Amino acid sequence: MEMENSNEFSIREKTFFHPGEVVRLKQDIHNSPNMVVKTIDKVSKEFKKPTFLGVTCFWFTTLGEIQVHRFNSKDLISCEK
Repeated sequence: MEMENSNEFSIREKTFFHPGEVVRLKQDIHNSPNMVVKTIDKVSKEFKKPTFLGVTCFWFTTLGEIQVHRFNSKDLISCEK
């Protein structure tokens, strides 16, 4: 008897963003803005690989105020395709 896909496992597709890239939230939220990636945040400790902290984005409100927030990369999708 053969076991199908016994040695296969699911690999999540990794998405990489770059500073200046236009992104938006993956979730369908009313009035969700398009945002610009400011930085890719990582922290590195001595003798260890850098740890990913998140993607810092900025956007402007309808009143012209700048907003800055760090998001998990899984919560963002690129608007540039």
